[in-house]
Amino acid sequence: MMCVCRRCQRLAAAMDDDALDHVDDDIADLMELAFQVAHVHGAWEIGFEHVLHAMTSFGAGYALLEHAGVDVALLRQEAAHVMAHTHHAMTHRDSSSPEAPAVEADVAAALQLAVE
Repeated sequence: MMCVCRRCQRLAAAMDDDALDHVDDDIADLMELAFQVAHVHGAWEIGFEHVLHAMTSFGAGYALLEHAGVDVALLRQEAAHVMAHTHHAMTHRDSSSPEAPAVEADVAAALQLAVE
């Protein structure tokens, strides 16, 4: 079942809608969390740092990373580090803005490949 929340509709706009028919609830939930992380960060686009940070706090993502032997705490720390260092370098929108961030082209491409 595909997530139909407003934020995930941005993801749908960035990707082939047919591929999104195969996104399961875990991926939709993960992307919703990534949207929230990017929104709080004040970013205009969802980058890999937002997705990875979300993955480290999302039950299914955490379990997959841990199963693959990834040091989840270190990955979370690195994702936060990237967000902290890009925070001042990028043009920001007001994090209280209701407009959802867009999805970086690289993130959309990676998701498209994962779905396929």
